[in-house]
Amino acid sequence: FPQGTYAAIVCDLNNLKRTNDEHGHLEGDTMISIAANTIMNVMPNAYGIYRFGGDEFIALYANVDYNTFRKEQFALTKRGERVVDKRLHEPLSFAVGGAYGEENESLEDVVSRADRSMYAVKGNMKSK
Repeated sequence: FPQGTYAAIVCDLNNLKRTNDEHGHLEGDTMISIAANTIMNVMPNAYGIYRFGGDEFIALYANVDYNTFRKEQFALTKRGERVVDKRLHEPLSFAVGGAYGEENESLEDVVSRADRSMYAVKGNMKSK
C-alpha cells in the first residue's frame, strides 16, 4: 500500500442476515453483488475496495485530497440510503462511516476510526 496520507470509508450492508434467513442465500449473494457494484461506482478514487466481515466493505485511499474523499463518502451515503433493484425483495441500504488521516497517522488507526464512525451511524439508524 502506498505511503502518505490515508483515508478509509467503511460501510455495513443492512439486513443481509434477514435477507438470507427470509429469502435464501442466493438473494443474499445478489444483495452483496449489487452492494459491491454500487460502492465501486461511487468511489472511483479509492486505491482499493474490499469486502470483509460478511456484510462490510471498506474503501481505502492513499494520498487523496480531503474534498474528493468527502465527496465519495457523501455519494455512497446518499446512494446507499435506498438502492432499489427488482432482484431484491427490499431496497438495499448501508451504514457508512469514514475517516481522513492526519499527518503521520497509520492506516490501521484511520481504519479503526472509520469503523467506529460507521458503528455510530448504524446505532443511530437502529434507534430511529
